[in-house]
Amino acid sequence: MQHGITSLQEFRKQDPMRLEMLLNRRPPFGHQVLAIVNQFPQYYIEVEEIGTTHSDGSSPVEVELAVTCGLLDDSDTGAGLPKKSKSKYKDMTQILTVSSDLDYVDFRRTPTKGLKTPKTFVITAQLTKPSQSVLVQVSSETIAGITITQSYKPNIPSTAYPTVITRPQNAQVDSL
Repeated sequence: MQHGITSLQEFRKQDPMRLEMLLNRRPPFGHQVLAIVNQFPQYYIEVEEIGTTHSDGSSPVEVELAVTCGLLDDSDTGAGLPKKSKSKYKDMTQILTVSSDLDYVDFRRTPTKGLKTPKTFVITAQLTKPSQSVLVQVSSETIAGITITQSYKPNIPSTAYPTVITRPQNAQVDSL
C-alpha cells in the first residue's frame, strides 16, 4: 500500500474518488472497493485484570484476565462476499493468547457471526519474568489483514517473580 494508506482501517476512511485517482480507474470503482472492504469484520478486544497471585519469588506470577472480544456494530461479517465453500462454518475467528516470549496461554476458535454479541472469557497466564506481558490476538481464518492485537502488562514488583537459575545443571561445586 502507498500514499499513506497502510492498513484497512485507513483504507476504509478514504474518499472513493481519491482511490479512483490513485489507482487510475473510473467510477464507480472506488465505491465498489470500499463496499467490499466495509463488509470485512472489524474486531475489538478489551483485556481486564481480575486478579493476580504471586509469592515471594518461589513460583511464577499468575495473572487472571477477562478477555472480551466482539465485532463493531457496522460490520456485516462478510454477508455480501461470494461463497467459496460449503463447510458448516463459513468464516471462523481465532483468538490466540500468548506471553511476550511466545509461550502458549490460550486458543479459541469461534464463528465470526457469533461475535456480534461480545464474548467474554477468563484466562490465567503464568509469567516468570518481570519483562513479560500477555498478548491477545484476534484474527479471521479467511481474510488477511484484519488481525488486531492487545497487550497487557501487570503492575507487579519484580521481587514477586521467581529468580532465574543461570547455573548449568551439570555444574559441580568443588569443595575445599
